[in-house]
Amino acid sequence: MTANRRRFIKGVGAAVTAGLAGCSSNGGSDGGSDGGSDGGSDGGSDGGSDGGSDGDTTGSTSPEQIEFHFVASTPAQSTQEALTSAVEAWGEQLDGYEVEPRMEFVGVTAASPTLNQYLGTGNPPHLVMGNAELAQFYQNVEDTSDFLDENFNLPSADYGGPVGEKSTVIPDHFVVQARFYRKDLFEEAGIEPADTWSGRVQNAEALRETIPDSMEPELIQANPSNTTTYLQNHQTFHTLGVDYIERTGEAMDDVRVSLSDEEERATCADILNHLNEMYQYSVETVNYGFTDMISTYLEDQVAVTNYPGRLIDNAVDQAPDKLDVTGVTKFPMPEGFDGKYLAGHNPQMLTVPQTEQSELAFDFLEFYFGSDYYFDRLLGAGPNSTPVTQELLNDDRLQSHETWDNPVGQEYTDLLNEFWDNDNYYIAQYGRTDPASVYWSTLVNGSNVIGPELHSNAATGRMSVEDSIDRAISRLEDELPGVASQYV
Repeated sequence: MTANRRRFIKGVGAAVTAGLAGCSSNGGSDGGSDGGSDGGSDGGSDGGSDGGSDGDTTGSTSPEQIEFHFVASTPAQSTQEALTSAVEAWGEQLDGYEVEPRMEFVGVTAASPTLNQYLGTGNPPHLVMGNAELAQFYQNVEDTSDFLDENFNLPSADYGGPVGEKSTVIPDHFVVQARFYRKDLFEEAGIEPADTWSGRVQNAEALRETIPDSMEPELIQANPSNTTTYLQNHQTFHTLGVDYIERTGEAMDDVRVSLSDEEERATCADILNHLNEMYQYSVETVNYGFTDMISTYLEDQVAVTNYPGRLIDNAVDQAPDKLDVTGVTKFPMPEGFDGKYLAGHNPQMLTVPQTEQSELAFDFLEFYFGSDYYFDRLLGAGPNSTPVTQELLNDDRLQSHETWDNPVGQEYTDLLNEFWDNDNYYIAQYGRTDPASVYWSTLVNGSNVIGPELHSNAATGRMSVEDSIDRAISRLEDELPGVASQYV
């Protein structure tokens, strides 16, 4: 924790208490009862000795009460417990104050509308954890550039805000897609992981000649049961659709549908044609979800699958024999690809709404990252959640855990270190340093699910590749104004 922030917290005193009192209307009963009982016993002896030495004739002085409002979009019980414990432990570091956590856990996509509701009342929370759509609130949140530079040693431009140079989010963790493959089956077929699309097809053909009849070479997602499973298979190709809607100016509504551009359309068609070609080497994956995507590999139905590190966690519990025969590699790219490999994305971000006590949120975040509570939060999700710095990735608190300390976990770690060394990480709402439209998440990947439909229409044969793209363009053009009207 920096000295200036510690001085800030010691100096705000009654101003913090007065400012936070307005938050109690939405959580008064919890804050009152919990704060009263805890404050009575813990604060009484401290307040009494302090008050006595100062000559306070009114009796003992209780610590100042701080209700810290944290909205987090996570259904995972382990994450909720880790975040709550982190706030409680951070509060114990504040001399003269008693922190009452007001933890509000909402659905995976509910952080954005929840924050919007609180902004409408003029009483925003102190910290919000949510998805890419939090970027829409750039006018009402603090600039996180300094925090990123000072604590993560990451250039803030890589997390570029929606407007100008302002960064609006702090990554909580990364989710890194990778190709998990059966090393023993690859060796039997005499092949190595492919670097190119054509090599990927050749490998699939070679595997089909040698693997058991009950297996297919690879799992290719065709028609997912939800958006997230689609992203976790194909975001490396589509970069989450971030380029399908292009910013044309500084204003929020200065956007256009760029998927209709000849070059962007051709790139999209190439992606769809490649995935459709690979689908002939896949098990049928209509309405596949998380469980299917993992079990298909662990139950010997495919030789290759594409998924984040959660597969390792499941292997530890369900199929430990796979830990010795599974390899990890990058996705193959098109022939002649000379761009930057995009290694992962950040599905959960932290943003600090503008309040009179914004520094308290930054102070908490300095405490949180690198604390045992942060590792508890990561380990609750297994290798599906990877740390936001290379130093934290290689920390013994992570690497000594059974989900990381095994052959495939160590191979996954080596790949992640390679990505850090080569600066391959990116953040979900951009995938580039130039600001993207904040609308793309809702339209392409969110409730409008234009991205998943684009792929599934072509993969399942409902439409040709060209017709699938035409429909996506038409939907983007039709639905963009309605989405934009919610944000401007």
